[in-house]
Amino acid sequence: MKKLTFSLLMLCVITGMVAGCGKENTDTIDNTMTQGVLQGVFSIGEGKQIHFSQGVLQYQASTNTWRFATEQYDYSGADNENISATYDGWIDNFAWGTSGWAESGATAYMPYSILAEADLYLIGGTHTVDLIGDYANADWGVYNAISNGGNKAGLWRTMTAQEWKYLLDERPNAHKLRSIAHVCGHYGILLLPDNWNRKDIPFTPEATYNVNNYNTETWPALQEAGAVFLPATGYRTVKAIGVQERIGMYWSVKANKASTEYIYAVVFHTGIDDKNGAWSIYPNGECQRFLGIPTRLVRDIE
Repeated sequence: MKKLTFSLLMLCVITGMVAGCGKENTDTIDNTMTQGVLQGVFSIGEGKQIHFSQGVLQYQASTNTWRFATEQYDYSGADNENISATYDGWIDNFAWGTSGWAESGATAYMPYSILAEADLYLIGGTHTVDLIGDYANADWGVYNAISNGGNKAGLWRTMTAQEWKYLLDERPNAHKLRSIAHVCGHYGILLLPDNWNRKDIPFTPEATYNVNNYNTETWPALQEAGAVFLPATGYRTVKAIGVQERIGMYWSVKANKASTEYIYAVVFHTGIDDKNGAWSIYPNGECQRFLGIPTRLVRDIE
């Protein structure tokens, strides 16, 4: 497998979502403005706030259907190795800008693209283009209707690199509102909303992976209070999945204009391979544009 490199410069009451681990909520309200939306409020810049989607974005090629994972900690994992134009399962590891928009200017633009050559994924035919403005349709959430997220195009988007940086490092009390955690059997990053004040719910900021553990009994209360969980899904190289539960990577819409190969992404290590449980997070890390990693869509609060 090609070695992956990183740059070091670089919730709530939920409508239409599962209320706990493994239990389905049948009281779904069909409302384009609330379906799939977590109610926790998160600042991503001065005067800018968002809600997160209920889970990672997923795609079924056989029906050309997009959806959000039912649970925040769910992801397709090894099923991504079945990626193809006819696969009837769900995938959630996508190369950058692969929304399915044929006019993107890239050679590889479909969600099931697996070609491992960065220049085939150049939106607008150049490495300097971000997924905004004239090229916003290359953003999965802008271009596609999400079946359990309002089922209408244009309701969602992927965050910018600076927005991720602000959320993780610069919003008030940012480092007191984040930690590695273990949620219902999965490792990842736990983020608490801006107004977190729940003394009755156990949470230790910036703790090692073995401190913040939540199961089917304890996770629902945290989720209903606004917490967001980003599972460490690993990444896909062509059809091979690697480092699940150890590394998490999430796309931004911003390209590194100094490189034809790299895109800014959130990159974190869970620390489960470290004897002391030490973990790290790079809000403006980098990922090769042809690698398959997830996106966690957001909706702006007007």
